[in-house]
Amino acid sequence: MKTKISLLIISVVLCITAYSFFIEPFLVKMNYIELGDENKKETLKVVQLSDIQLSESYTEDRLDKIVKKVNKENPDIIVFTGDLFDNYSVYSNENKIIDQLKKMHAKIGKYAVWGNHDYGGGASRIYDSVMTASGYTVLKNNGTTLKLKNDKEVYIGGLDDSLLGNPSVDDTLSFREKNMTILLYSLMNLMLLMILKAQTLS
Repeated sequence: MKTKISLLIISVVLCITAYSFFIEPFLVKMNYIELGDENKKETLKVVQLSDIQLSESYTEDRLDKIVKKVNKENPDIIVFTGDLFDNYSVYSNENKIIDQLKKMHAKIGKYAVWGNHDYGGGASRIYDSVMTASGYTVLKNNGTTLKLKNDKEVYIGGLDDSLLGNPSVDDTLSFREKNMTILLYSLMNLMLLMILKAQTLS
């Protein structure tokens, strides 16, 4: 009986390990969230990316799948909420990464914040320049106000990372006027591709 239980435990551990290393890293989760009045025709489509964590086992070549999914959504805004790298000191290939991230297109703009992995392993020296070269505006306790087609405005603010940075909600929101707000913040979670479709005529 003890042998069977031991074998069962070992099997479960092996399955979880195999899933963690060989299946989960290659999944792209997509979540769709709609906010506001669905009867109003004017919408703002925001695509959020998070925790790509490029590494020796998940190289920039695999970004093709993400790029295609993002561009298929034809977003107004793309936001990246941190952890571009897994461990920059072990794996880095900035030029190819920039080439891939440049392929993501947004009608209004692309914005990014820092994750804890973007600080570690020496990534803090190049994260800002990689994202900027890829067409992203990197936000760090600040934000910007965007004019929309319908003469409405939306404020996009970005907090610094909570583990290795110094986030300040007060500083970030001090740039904001009284308009719709999107606040970006890096959380430790799985790779996420979230499509946010918000009504902008409310």
